[in-house]
Amino acid sequence: MLSLLLAMLGAPASPDVLINEQIQYYRIEGSSPNELAEQMQARGPVQPLTGRRSNALTYWTVTWSHHGESHEGGCRVSDVDVMVNIVMTLPQWAGEQGNQPLAREWRRYASSVQEHEYVHRQHAREAAIAVRNALWAVPYQPGCDELERAMNRAARKELKRFAALSRQYDAQTGFGTTQGARLRQVSRP
Repeated sequence: MLSLLLAMLGAPASPDVLINEQIQYYRIEGSSPNELAEQMQARGPVQPLTGRRSNALTYWTVTWSHHGESHEGGCRVSDVDVMVNIVMTLPQWAGEQGNQPLAREWRRYASSVQEHEYVHRQHAREAAIAVRNALWAVPYQPGCDELERAMNRAARKELKRFAALSRQYDAQTGFGTTQGARLRQVSRP
């Protein structure tokens, strides 16, 4: 699998949010839309939660660290760091450079798939920022153990919200098919 590291951004969303992004490509072969679709079904990325293959996938994880400091008999947030790792996996067809009808259709399809996955990438970025904001918003707690539990609950709540947003987006777009992420039949040259 060819992997292209896009960015370990030098200018993250903020000093306490680091965004790591990577695009991976898997190669497919074929000389018709049906053959290309079969290759994607056979070689596409596996969804971690369902175990099913898909034509493209944006998988992300958000991690965080935080520190509290004792203050006047309780504990308050003193430091927060959040990191999001985003891995986008897309199909790559060697024949896409030509001008024949299938190559034009592939480029249209691949562009639609990429646009769909970019929305998932944006969800991941927004989730990291929401986690950071939620962590900083945790109020003063009676002790640092309570603060840690409250911060972890706040972060997980945001992750659930953005995971649901991504699932809803896939349901509304038919996993991108309503946005053009469907290979159409083409006439032979």
